[in-house]
Formats: sequence, structure tokens, C-alpha cells
Amino acid sequence: MTINEIKIIDLRASGIDWTKSNRDAGKFHFTDKKGISYRGDKSVRPAHLFRWVRNDERTINDWMHKYEGSELVTTADDYYPEGANVSPDGHYTLAIVSG
Repeated sequence: MTINEIKIIDLRASGIDWTKSNRDAGKFHFTDKKGISYRGDKSVRPAHLFRWVRNDERTINDWMHKYEGSELVTTADDYYPEGANVSPDGHYTLAIVSG
């Protein structure tokens, strides 16, 4: 799987069994999963763009200065990058292993 194949799930449009889910841990039990799309149904089209950024402080700071108004997706947001882990500060991170 490449980073471009990872789906961003819209938690507002998806069906979630909250009794089996833990938002703070980034663990969800979906009854109906809806990914975001910039081409299809407007109900799953976010008003902003998602970009993957290398998870190191210098790269993140450079990105934030280059694109003012950028924010990191956290567990408090309505989006979940499928397969991501939650860092201690509540941000989603991905471990990409080359093989």
C-alpha cells in the first residue's frame, strides 16, 4: 500500500458504533464507512484539502509557515486517516515501511 491509497474517512457521514469505539485512541467500529471525495457526493466533500507531511518538527514547521492556516488532523477532528496511529499529542501518524 502506498500513501496515496490511504483513505480519509469522514466521521460525520459514516455510521459508527460509539459503544465499541474509542475516539481518543483512533479506534472506530464502523457500521457504514464513507471516505472523503472531491468528485462525488457533496456530503463527503470537505471544504479543505488534506496533505501528507513527514512527521518531524522541522518539516511540520516549514509546512505551517509556507501554508498559513494549515492544521494537523487530530482525534478531535471529524476525519480519520484509515490505518493511522495516534501520537501522544493526539495527532494521527502513519508508519510507512519500505520493503
